[in-house]
Amino acid sequence: MDETASPGRLAASKDGWTPLPFDRDGSCIAPRTRADILRAAAGEEITDVVVFAHGWNNDRHVASERYADFIAEFKTMQSKHGLPPVDGVLLVGILWPSTTLVFGDERVLAMAGGGSADSELAELAALVGAQDRARFLELAQRDSLTPAEGAELARCLPNRLGTADDEAPEDEGGDGRPTTVWQHLPGVDDGREPSADEIAEALANFGLEGATATADGIAGDDLTAAGGGFLDPRKVVRALSVRQMKDRAGAVGAAGVARFLEDLLRDSTARVHLVGHSYGARVVLAAVCATRDVRQVRSMLLLQPAVSHLCFADPIPHTERRAGFADAPDRVERPILSTYSPHDRPLRTFFHLALWRRGDLGELSMAASAKTPKYGALGGFGPSALGARADWLPMAMPPTRYDVTPGRVGVMALDGEMTISGHGDVINEATAWALYNLLTEEGPP
Repeated sequence: MDETASPGRLAASKDGWTPLPFDRDGSCIAPRTRADILRAAAGEEITDVVVFAHGWNNDRHVASERYADFIAEFKTMQSKHGLPPVDGVLLVGILWPSTTLVFGDERVLAMAGGGSADSELAELAALVGAQDRARFLELAQRDSLTPAEGAELARCLPNRLGTADDEAPEDEGGDGRPTTVWQHLPGVDDGREPSADEIAEALANFGLEGATATADGIAGDDLTAAGGGFLDPRKVVRALSVRQMKDRAGAVGAAGVARFLEDLLRDSTARVHLVGHSYGARVVLAAVCATRDVRQVRSMLLLQPAVSHLCFADPIPHTERRAGFADAPDRVERPILSTYSPHDRPLRTFFHLALWRRGDLGELSMAASAKTPKYGALGGFGPSALGARADWLPMAMPPTRYDVTPGRVGVMALDGEMTISGHGDVINEATAWALYNLLTEEGPP
């Protein structure tokens, strides 16, 4: 992304989308590109703007590849089925710092935050108790760790890795630390130390997995260092940043992305569509709920969202509180399309074990059904406590259309059992078809 581009000329990647980066506090760090996007969106040739948001543990390379791959899949789907082209669309990819301890060109931009991996490590160390700080730094800076040392490193981290209330409910076991998930590994007895592969799977990255991604999550060696069976301390710390990055996604959305959306909706007549994967769903939900005095966005597509299954509830069952994103359906013209899949192992088995804070309930309690964990993920189980405001249906394939008539229903829960094989499997014909339905103007099926 070139911030030296001439005014009025929109800088775009070779894949046809424009990156818009934000720092950890939600400040846009490419103000000229932001202005160019707004100027382009106000032009007569642009009818629609699609804003994508990536998930947890995506450095800028991974996020960029994901955006490019989704666009390519969308074009392939159109060509395969002879669908009319969607013209006049401006594509924007949000880049936000969703991983910690990044080095060199992993950063969102060289200018992002201006810090270094050493400064990030010092920032994390400041959260560690004084009695454990020296040991934390010593372990974190090794080339590799045994599984036992990895567990020790994790135990050094405090209960709070973010800004939200971190108290575990009294009726749940454990201390609420992310490391508690190790106690719940299938087939692991309390008396046996988990293997590196078991730890890696338990801490499966539900932001987008990197090159070693599989349909079921991350490969065991994604957390390991060279020399099998040893853990990369940097990746252990990254995996344990689940809470910190959840809070950061909300902050980036509610601060910077919301202000960008306000300007986009106020200064143009283009239809605005939001797409978020994993924690990227939290980015776009927080953004749309934090907009003020502007028209509705046209549509929202949530791909395996790593947010509470109660996030739209009004009220949260057994409370008088509205969920944090209860306003979202009213801020979107068309029904929100939200996928879920029983094959998403991170969201089905890890999310509710790692996020036990009061603020994580309904993104602010009880589950609406016994089969859904109290802290279960929207992308793992679908939405709860919506009643007639939600439709439940299997994901469609071309040419079967969704009925996305504005105002018909608030949320459409799309069952991805046959189409989404894992948390990262969100770039396929079914997801491209869902977006095509939201972009095009045809009526009910």
